[in-house]
Amino acid sequence: MVEISNEAQARDYLRSVDDQTRSMLASRIALRVISNHDLMNVGYGLQMTAKVEMSISGRAPGRDELKDLRTLASFRAALCAAVFSKAKQNDRQAVIEAAEQATKVASFDLFSSSPATQSAAFASAAVDKQDAALECLLLACQAADPSSMVAAINSDAKNTPVLGPIWPDAAVPPTIRKSHDDILRYLEVPLFRWWRQWYDQMWHGTFTDWDFALEVAKIDWDAPEGESVWDKGPAAVAARIEELERKRSGEPHFDETRVKDRIKEL
Repeated sequence: MVEISNEAQARDYLRSVDDQTRSMLASRIALRVISNHDLMNVGYGLQMTAKVEMSISGRAPGRDELKDLRTLASFRAALCAAVFSKAKQNDRQAVIEAAEQATKVASFDLFSSSPATQSAAFASAAVDKQDAALECLLLACQAADPSSMVAAINSDAKNTPVLGPIWPDAAVPPTIRKSHDDILRYLEVPLFRWWRQWYDQMWHGTFTDWDFALEVAKIDWDAPEGESVWDKGPAAVAARIEELERKRSGEPHFDETRVKDRIKEL
């Protein structure tokens, strides 16, 4: 049985597993610290302002727009890495391309973004790059207590492929526990309804709907640069996820524009 007691052994373990196992482990590593992404400095925020002003639509009053954009980018990156581990052969290329897009957004100005956000960026890159998973681990250890992170990876190694809660209960660092509770409250808005559910269930080791997660990860994966719904911000992505949910449930989509046009014809 694998026994991991330090960072060097954790890196060796990540090198030893197959690509799909590595991508799931990288996603779990990033999700352990993703709530700590507020550690970004002012320089990053200033450089992001122009990008946000041009990209976000459907803003919610009182929301921190920069934080919303960072949150979406980080969760999308972690999702792509997790989904790749479950994807069938005919879906893997789409997930790889979606992960590349997610990496670009989440890694914007890596030198000034927080270790937690960088960790998510490298998690999505890990779908086809072994070294990215190692960088993901290195950055996560900067965002949380390294010994706790090693203990969590040791737990993963013993329970792969059946993976439980993101953190073994006794290993959650106090700062992560607090930031986790904080981000759950922050995500309690329609913009992030699905992401909150996914994150919370991943945290507790209860998420099972990988078919739908794949659909979310593949949203506009082949759209030209600048024309993806991801470029329009959290509100646009939330609307697309709701559309996928309606299709799954068989609920008809209400197209207000089409109805108005039809009324004019009459």
